[in-house]
Amino acid sequence: MFFRRRAPSPADPPPPTDSATADTAATGEIERLLAKAGAAPNDATILSDLVGLLGKAKRDGEAALHAARLLQLKPANRRALRVLTRAPRADVDLIGGWRAYALTAPDDVEPWLQIARLAARADDRRASLDACEEALDRDPRHAEVLTLKIAALQALGRHDAVGPAWGLLREADAERAEAVLTRAADAGDSEGAIAMLGVARSMGPLSAGMEREALRLRSRLTVDAYAAEVAGRHLAAAEAFARLSRLEPDQTDHADGLRRAQAAQGRPVAGDEAVADRADAAATPGRTGPESLDLMADFDDSAGLD
Repeated sequence: MFFRRRAPSPADPPPPTDSATADTAATGEIERLLAKAGAAPNDATILSDLVGLLGKAKRDGEAALHAARLLQLKPANRRALRVLTRAPRADVDLIGGWRAYALTAPDDVEPWLQIARLAARADDRRASLDACEEALDRDPRHAEVLTLKIAALQALGRHDAVGPAWGLLREADAERAEAVLTRAADAGDSEGAIAMLGVARSMGPLSAGMEREALRLRSRLTVDAYAAEVAGRHLAAAEAFARLSRLEPDQTDHADGLRRAQAAQGRPVAGDEAVADRADAAATPGRTGPESLDLMADFDDSAGLD
């Protein structure tokens, strides 16, 4: 006699999956470790295992609570520091913790990357920049560290150093570098974007995306320059024409505009003559390559326009 297998009813519970079985097992292990940690609160091994399981289970709040206890016993415990970096607690000095860990792993880039992230999150750009330098001493082509360094330099107004850092980022991760350029242009950081484009031109032809950003930046600066000139805001016009000269060193119209702005003021703005003269030099045939970009790079210092 043959029996037909009954089709599952919609009311029947679904069979357990491997994932559900694993979750149940992990929950059971967590409960076991919680009990052990309660009985032996100063056992760092138990706490470390518990923090690891809670982190994998995405129970970040609980993981951070036990990670803070673990750091009291082991101030340089990396597992605890990672959990707390993801779910910070006000009562834990994370930067101090990562510095302590760095002493135990002098060649490891991670503690300095984490410090750079944390300092940037706290808007301490100087500390973030210092941590980036430490990280880059260990891994000079680390794309995220270079991105954090560029952000710190931009925030600190160090545009002279933005271009070289961006060039290293482009060599390490061209797609990320282009995103950083777009972000700078979108945020209105003309100086940063100009520095990046200057280095990009010295490295070879611009990509289609960078050409678009250069055109967008030129359009905005041109409108700003001529609008300021028409309105009689000659200092603002001089600043915009100087930026245009750095963006496009081979265009003499920008140097001419800068001279008009300084003449309209009755006296040159400090350094503006040097800016215009160097723009003319950059536009001289045969001087449109990296050398001309170097000449334009010190407009910031000579013109005092930042």
